[in-house]
Amino acid sequence: FFRLVPVMPIGIYEGNSNECCKPSEGAAAMNGDSSLWSPPRQCSKWQGLDSLVDELVETLHIGLDPCAALMKALDPGGNLGLRISNVELQRLWIQEKAVLCPLRPLCFAACDVLARFHDMQGDHKLLRRLSQPSFRTMDYEPSGLEAAALTTLIFMDTARRMSYDVDEVALCFMVVSVQSCYMDVAYHSYGHALEVLVTLHQLLFTCELSQQLEPQEGLLLLLAGLVHDIGHTGHDREYHWRHRTPMAVFMETLGMQHWGFEVLHVMCALDAVIPWNVLPDTDESKETLVSLIIGSDLQRYPATRSTAKQVLGRAAFDRSQAEQRKLLLLLLLQVANVGHVSKPWAIHEEWSQAIVEERLLQGEADFLPEDGTHGHGWMDCGVMAAVQAPFIHQHCLPLLQTIVRWFPGMAYMLEACLFNLEQWKEYGLEPASPSADSR
Repeated sequence: FFRLVPVMPIGIYEGNSNECCKPSEGAAAMNGDSSLWSPPRQCSKWQGLDSLVDELVETLHIGLDPCAALMKALDPGGNLGLRISNVELQRLWIQEKAVLCPLRPLCFAACDVLARFHDMQGDHKLLRRLSQPSFRTMDYEPSGLEAAALTTLIFMDTARRMSYDVDEVALCFMVVSVQSCYMDVAYHSYGHALEVLVTLHQLLFTCELSQQLEPQEGLLLLLAGLVHDIGHTGHDREYHWRHRTPMAVFMETLGMQHWGFEVLHVMCALDAVIPWNVLPDTDESKETLVSLIIGSDLQRYPATRSTAKQVLGRAAFDRSQAEQRKLLLLLLLQVANVGHVSKPWAIHEEWSQAIVEERLLQGEADFLPEDGTHGHGWMDCGVMAAVQAPFIHQHCLPLLQTIVRWFPGMAYMLEACLFNLEQWKEYGLEPASPSADSR
């Protein structure tokens, strides 16, 4: 897990005008050849970064506190309030210029994201499209500059409309740090996190649910959506225990077998988020973020629905009640986590393809029809229907039916979900009848 910030690859965002160095030059740069580095040209805030890091290396050479020196180099004015453990920094001092490896690429990547975000801010057509269910996050490369800049845009637009303050530079550092923690897998990649984030933005403003939350709660909801699957390997818990993966051994060593692997997502998420001070520095904020990440696990959906029926079933939603707002946060995150089922058919089908691919790559075929009628290709529509029809019927539909009772503005999502379910039924794989709890 990432105890400081993950080491960003040299030239992480290829092809943009601010690229600090070519990927082929990475080996020389990692060996301390500072001649390959040039300051970013479009963001004046970091114009002096090159000389600052050189000064830092000299400071380390004469033995001053490396943590204090690093903070002075990265944040001379103390505006970001960065906090990094001195103990963790010691792991990076392999040689005098080891600091060049993890921090310079991170700074350049964050600078590129900041510049691209500023360009996006003036794109009013993009902001209008962002509010539409037809917005396609799959057009954004999960590990690319555009995805990170769009993430920053969503956070900053939400901050403006809900009236809370976020330092855009610190936010860019956090986004790049989180982005690099996601794995390159078929479904649970940064692309999924971005899709969840876009859906949450639509819920807050298209459905006008931001009026039911405090400003800080809107920020926590977006943070939870961004990091809820951070570090996901593309395998479910059964796979980890069956194959005794390192993650399973780690959980067993800590005596945490009874916990879900979302606990590991929490550990990784806090390490990627906390150093940049975007998360409000209160115990309540951290507890809320942790509870949301844990609550995003699919197996916790039925319990959340049951709680909602008990708490909200007796009366209308009461914004003045903190516990009801926390319950709403969890419901919104769960809806957004499976939000593609409420998107136009073409988008839902594409995400369904990614889900099936990920499951088949981990060796699962138990969801295939026993009569062998699923065809020969991985992405046969019958295979996807065998996965998605029961999933929608058992989890997504009851969840949407529950929340629409109190927030009718979300009815369009329920209608889209029902339409997509009917589309899967057309492939001849009828789901089982819903349970009494689902109804």
